[in-house]
Amino acid sequence: MTLRKLKSQDLVEYRRLRLRSVETDPNAFFLRFSQAKKYPDSFFLSELLEKNTDTFGFYGTFEDMKLVGMISLQPLGGSKAQIFTLYVDPLYRGKGIGRMLLDEVLVKASQSAIESIKLTVIAGNTAIALYESIGFKLVGENKEALHNDSGVFDELVFQKELS
Repeated sequence: MTLRKLKSQDLVEYRRLRLRSVETDPNAFFLRFSQAKKYPDSFFLSELLEKNTDTFGFYGTFEDMKLVGMISLQPLGGSKAQIFTLYVDPLYRGKGIGRMLLDEVLVKASQSAIESIKLTVIAGNTAIALYESIGFKLVGENKEALHNDSGVFDELVFQKELS
């Protein structure tokens, strides 16, 4: 496995995995597969490169040339950041890839004077145990934050202090 920052050259693999994420885990993302599959490459390239700096942006884990996991770290202003879009292909789950991605962005954040990181997750998501195991604390809840064909879901807000 190789973990590195994603670049524009990774667009094809990023688009493939991003579509897979909203197809296999529709209750984890606000983006809908039925809409996303129609979007042009420019949409995914913009998403991939948004707020991309030495610290912020998308990181990915590759097996050979195949992107199998990804995470995005985005600035919130000042010394705060937020994790978006942590996703590991279901065929690769349970192998520590999610933890490896989280560890990478936590190191990058702490090296760039980020003092706290937050993330949101739909209540009941199995990744909650992973977040709690590395020190994220539940700090809030957004009732009925996600509405889709499967129902209405609450969103939990977690935060981790780095300093």
